[in-house]
Amino acid sequence: MESIAIALLKIPIILTCARLFDKATTSPPQVATGNADQQLETEQHKALDTKSISLLERKEWITISCYSSRLSYWTFSLVEIAVILARQFHSHALSGQLLRLLTGPAISDAPRIGMLSTVYLAGAALLVAGATLRLVCFRTMGRFFTFNLTLRQQHKLVQSGPYAVVRHPSYTGGMLKTAGMIVTALLAPGSWYVEAGRHMRLGPYAAGFLVANMCSAMYYFMRGAKEDGYLKKEFGKEWEDYARRVPYRYIPGIW
Repeated sequence: MESIAIALLKIPIILTCARLFDKATTSPPQVATGNADQQLETEQHKALDTKSISLLERKEWITISCYSSRLSYWTFSLVEIAVILARQFHSHALSGQLLRLLTGPAISDAPRIGMLSTVYLAGAALLVAGATLRLVCFRTMGRFFTFNLTLRQQHKLVQSGPYAVVRHPSYTGGMLKTAGMIVTALLAPGSWYVEAGRHMRLGPYAAGFLVANMCSAMYYFMRGAKEDGYLKKEFGKEWEDYARRVPYRYIPGIW
């Protein structure tokens, strides 16, 4: 009975993590002016100083990548919640069928699903911290923040808030939230995947899809050097003064 109560307490944590991950992986809305897609492409060409934009930098690819990441994490989260609730309401006619469907051969381990382990809490803390940092960056940069590498009209070099600590704090937040996603979904004891999913036929494929999304995300979070290059070219001495005051890209004193 005590394990069920703890598992029920985990549900709001799971939902909080999933919601924050979703918000921090969704590009902030932009005020459309004229042909927004054409304007974005023009701003990308200016930033990247190239006539052709690679597939990985195209708006469509980034949109698909972000959507698949959000969908994957929501799926893992909702499956775990479904198992927890099926255990809680085990007398319901659908509960047994749901448990067999979602746990497969590991149904005997279903009571462990929903356990609040130290590893899970650490992962959740990483995710919440990283997602919150990204949301603060969205607000700080305002209309200048896009998921694409761009130089916007009347672009300004933002140096306040988290940008006064490191030059690319949104990427720092992205790394943290992505690490938290992997820990909470794939590594933490008590998670659906660790206790049941990895024993199921589709489990490894689901995990592989999540890891592929992680690799895609990490590619984008490592663009700090490229951004520094075109910001230095655009702002010249202003950027050089900023880089002297804020010498680190991602982690103060380290990186």
